[in-house]
Amino acid sequence: MKGKGIRFVLMDELEAERFLRERNFFFKVKAFEKVFDRYENLEHELFGQYLNLDFAYLVELSRLDKALRFCVMETALDIEHFMKVQMNCSMMDDAECDAYGIVDQYVAFDASSKLARIARENDGDVLKPLERLCEGLAVLDQAELSTSQEARMEAIRLLDETKDEIEETLGGLDLRHIEKSISRLSTSQYSRRLAGKYGSLGKMAYWNFFELATFGDIIGLYKYYYFEFSQGKDQRAKRVKQLLFPVRALRNAAAHNSCLLNTLRDRLSKPIGAIAKMLINEYKMDRELVTLTRRVPLIHDFSALLMCYDVLVSSEHSRSVCAKRLRVLSERLSRNRQYFEKQVEVSKGLEMLVALCETFAVRLTANV
Repeated sequence: MKGKGIRFVLMDELEAERFLRERNFFFKVKAFEKVFDRYENLEHELFGQYLNLDFAYLVELSRLDKALRFCVMETALDIEHFMKVQMNCSMMDDAECDAYGIVDQYVAFDASSKLARIARENDGDVLKPLERLCEGLAVLDQAELSTSQEARMEAIRLLDETKDEIEETLGGLDLRHIEKSISRLSTSQYSRRLAGKYGSLGKMAYWNFFELATFGDIIGLYKYYYFEFSQGKDQRAKRVKQLLFPVRALRNAAAHNSCLLNTLRDRLSKPIGAIAKMLINEYKMDRELVTLTRRVPLIHDFSALLMCYDVLVSSEHSRSVCAKRLRVLSERLSRNRQYFEKQVEVSKGLEMLVALCETFAVRLTANV
């Protein structure tokens, strides 16, 4: 690290070693290097080394990142719960909605949508992987009649290659993803009884689906019910429709313990313009800071998370708890902001995260 220009002033080398042995590990902390500037002049003697980077700055970002991930997870869990509450109320009151049929219809819709997308996007010859599969099966059939271990291994290799070709043709989409993800729960100590009793189509009511489906599939059912089945009549659903994908992306990153703050220098390719408009017009946030939602994935997605929460979560108690959580996060993000004064992207990113926390903390308790 010293060779890259990282200093050990605020945290000496012994403290750093203890931190990496007892509190974290090198690769996780190193991930935050990418948000700091380096000497880029090829002729400079310090070319490639970091500017103004103390090891304590990396430690601080790793700690802030943990606090942010925990906040994201708790907030997303509330959103998921109240999406289910909203759907339950709507479906109970909907005379045209069959409790069991709606799940079957959604699963069929999901598969047909993916099939149409694969057919639309695949420019290659879809028969080639099938031809390779037939070739592999033929070799395997011959191998079973043979005592040659090499023949069997060759057949398996061909089948494996065919599998990769088929997955590439399908574009990573699985027409039976929902059924497979639920069937996997049959091996879990915590869900196998529920999955065994209610986890098959025809037996699964929407309230069973709520307990068995992934967050992504809950979002899928939400969009299907409100925009395909109910023709987009629900105003809350309209407001969050565009926001749910970034919410899922951020929630999944936090759930997998992925670093979040090391993306502050990344750039969005297709931001949702409605996020910036709503933050400026409805939430009265600073226009200059809000421009970060059009550039920085984390700011964009965290904004979507809080906006979804504001729209979907109606419980005064839950909103009050979330507001307290945001105030705690705001204080933690602000505590050592001086570390990053010379790193514009990090400094501005943290400033916007603090502003979001404070804005929504007020919003969530306005009527409590």
